[in-house]
Amino acid sequence: MIDTAMQVYWLIVYTVDLYWIQIVATLQAAFCGGCAYQIAFKFRRGDAAYRLLPSVCAFGLASLCGQQWLSIVGRVLMYGNWPVVSVYNTLTFAILFVLLSRAQGNVSKMFYFQNGEAK
Repeated sequence: MIDTAMQVYWLIVYTVDLYWIQIVATLQAAFCGGCAYQIAFKFRRGDAAYRLLPSVCAFGLASLCGQQWLSIVGRVLMYGNWPVVSVYNTLTFAILFVLLSRAQGNVSKMFYFQNGEAK
């Protein structure tokens, strides 16, 4: 009786843990893909002057997010197993995604907000 109860317990723990891993990995892939998309395709410079440091930061952030997205999605599609990703990294990418959404893909204006709008 106790042995059967322990088996059921570990089956439930394993199933819940597996779904948790899939949910967190899917969220991280979505946030990373969204960040890379916004930086690469949503931002338009217009008549603003070119600045080297924000451009290098934008390239690095887009590269980081794109590579992380490709790493997660590629592993799921190619090998069929879900990577174990950090919840803290997922929250960090979520915050970056929200900041980039508010700044409309402009990396140099991610942290400059006044009255709820990007400067």
